[in-house]
Amino acid sequence: LDFYLANYYFGVNITSLLPEQDAGRSVRVLAPPQALQNFLRQVQDEVAPGLTSFALNDITRIVEAVSERYGQRFMETQTCEAIRSRLIQLEEANGTGRVKLVDFYESDNSQDAFSLTEHPEFLKSVGALDTSDPSVPRVIIPNYVTAQSNCRNPVSAFYSVCCMDMCEELMDHLESEIREPFAELEKILELVSALPSASVGAPRTLPAALVRKLEAVASHHNGLVPLHSRLFAQWMHFAY
Repeated sequence: LDFYLANYYFGVNITSLLPEQDAGRSVRVLAPPQALQNFLRQVQDEVAPGLTSFALNDITRIVEAVSERYGQRFMETQTCEAIRSRLIQLEEANGTGRVKLVDFYESDNSQDAFSLTEHPEFLKSVGALDTSDPSVPRVIIPNYVTAQSNCRNPVSAFYSVCCMDMCEELMDHLESEIREPFAELEKILELVSALPSASVGAPRTLPAALVRKLEAVASHHNGLVPLHSRLFAQWMHFAY
C-alpha cells in the first residue's frame, strides 16, 4: 500500500526507476507527505477495519477507495484550500475575485506545497488572466484554482485529480430545485438566500445591490434568469 501511494502521489512508476530489490528503499526515499500517509491509514481502517494481514482482494478494495476519495478527502483539503486561502488574502479590496499579477508572483513561497509561478501566456490560455486593463493584468481566482497546473496526475493516462469548482455544488442545488434552464427572479433569490457555502452562511438577506444586479440580468430575458449564462455565473460569484 505504501508503495502504491508513493507511485500515485509522485505520478511516476517507481518500479521502472529502480531495480525490484530496491522497491522498499524507493518508498522510504520518495515517501509522500505524512498527512497523505495518515489519509491512507484512515481509508484502510474504513475499508478493512481490524485486519493485520491482507489478501489481494483486501488490497484492491483499499486502493480503489484511496483513488476515489483522494480528490475530495485529501487534495481538496490539503492543497486546494491552501491555494484558495492564499489568493483570497491577496484579493483586491472591492471583492472582484481577482489578484494583481504582480502580487500573485511576489507572494510565491518556496515553503508552500504549491507554487504561483505560471507564465502569463499559460494563465491566459486557461482563462485565468484578466487583461481588460493591460497596464494591470489580474489573475482570476476561481479559474486559476481549477487550472490544469494545479492538478495531480497519477500514473494513469485516463484522468487527473484537480481542485473542485466550488460553484458546481451550489449550481447542482439550484438545478435540482428549479429543473428548468430559466427561473423567475424571486425563486432564485429565495433559494440563494437559504443556500450556504464554505464562505457564506445562511439564511441571510441578500444586499440590495446584489438584488439589483440580478434584476438587470432578468431584464434582458423577459424577467427570467438563464441559469447557465455568463452573467448569472458572474452574479453567483458576487453572491458567494
